[in-house]
Amino acid sequence: MLLKTPDYYKDFRCIAGACKDSCCIGWEIDIDEDTKTYYEQVKGSFGERLRAHMVQADQEDIDPQTGLCMTSFELSEGRRCPFLNEENLCDICIELGEEALSEVCTEYPRFTMEYFCDIEKPYTLIREKCMALSCEEVGRLLFTREEAVKVETRELPDQDWMEEDREEWESEEDEEENREEARLAGLLLQARDYAIQILQKRNLDLINRITAYIDFYSQIQQLLNENLEDEIPGLIQSWECTGNQDKMGNSGEIEDIDPFRQPKRAMKDSFFARQEGYDKMEILDEEWRTCLLQMREWYTNTAETEIHQTLRRLNQEIQGREYEQEHLLVYFTFRYMMRAAFDRNVLCHAQFTVVSFLTIRDMALVRFASRGHFTVQDCIDVVRIYSKEVEHSEENLDLLRDCFLYDEIFEPGQLKHQL
Repeated sequence: MLLKTPDYYKDFRCIAGACKDSCCIGWEIDIDEDTKTYYEQVKGSFGERLRAHMVQADQEDIDPQTGLCMTSFELSEGRRCPFLNEENLCDICIELGEEALSEVCTEYPRFTMEYFCDIEKPYTLIREKCMALSCEEVGRLLFTREEAVKVETRELPDQDWMEEDREEWESEEDEEENREEARLAGLLLQARDYAIQILQKRNLDLINRITAYIDFYSQIQQLLNENLEDEIPGLIQSWECTGNQDKMGNSGEIEDIDPFRQPKRAMKDSFFARQEGYDKMEILDEEWRTCLLQMREWYTNTAETEIHQTLRRLNQEIQGREYEQEHLLVYFTFRYMMRAAFDRNVLCHAQFTVVSFLTIRDMALVRFASRGHFTVQDCIDVVRIYSKEVEHSEENLDLLRDCFLYDEIFEPGQLKHQL
């Protein structure tokens, strides 16, 4: 088994009570079955306290993996976990130790994805772990570094349970489908590695890098649509050989180009067109609601010329810190692109990366307009608010993906006009 992580993953340490936006506030604290069984057996007054705050979800709220009704802690006043004390420390950790925490508490902000992949040998299990930017400490790790993010790979021993999983995966009934899925994953992994290289070509202006990124994944999607995925390595090689000269220039110098030699789309119109998709999402946090209202008000009351001037001033403000935006794009690419091994829709995940960049830029623009500055901490904050609203709800993610399929504003050519 191979473990893939961003290189800053190993540096994460929870800052607990020092965190300004505790993950123990405003979140439903789900309790997995093993932890629930343990809590039911804890003796004494603390065991009684545990069970007093445990509530079972409605019958229709079923855990898709276990088929069981979810159990969670009932939040107290201020939507705080009932075990979060006045010092913003966890009473369960203090009383029973960290090992007594539910899985969701020990894992957050980490996320795990697994897939089989043909790398060097068939049926190699790939486990990818990353950390959500809804955690401000993850944001600090990422956005305070200047050097490009690297994906680290190391080999882990296969666990015993993986042998059973491997046997099921290689079963005769699904063998052909699983082999095809692993083969596709290997090809898409090559494509993702190269897409990250595109985003990290620092001799290019960031907008040109994103333009190339959209073009690259549009071509990958075309191959998938025509069942020509075996040509993906050849496509990557052609990009490497030409150096993508139509965007880089023969000398590798930054070339300021407009993809279709046409005027950029009006930022005000683009904002409201994109926002229609976000307006349909379930609001998970009041900070997001406040951001939406502020963005709508500013874009409504600000002339198009002033919007562009503000963006230019913001770009001047963060000059020399463009790596923050690069890191953001690489984060979304690493976290979501390999989902295409299951849905064959790389373009959808590339659209999500670019649309997230544009929406976070809108949030940054409005914050800069109101404050007159945009610090690294501002960057951490706006990304945290976005991630908390969008990345922690599969329903919200699915809703956005539907918009990418049907709304003209999210088509690749339209996205390039909005950069």
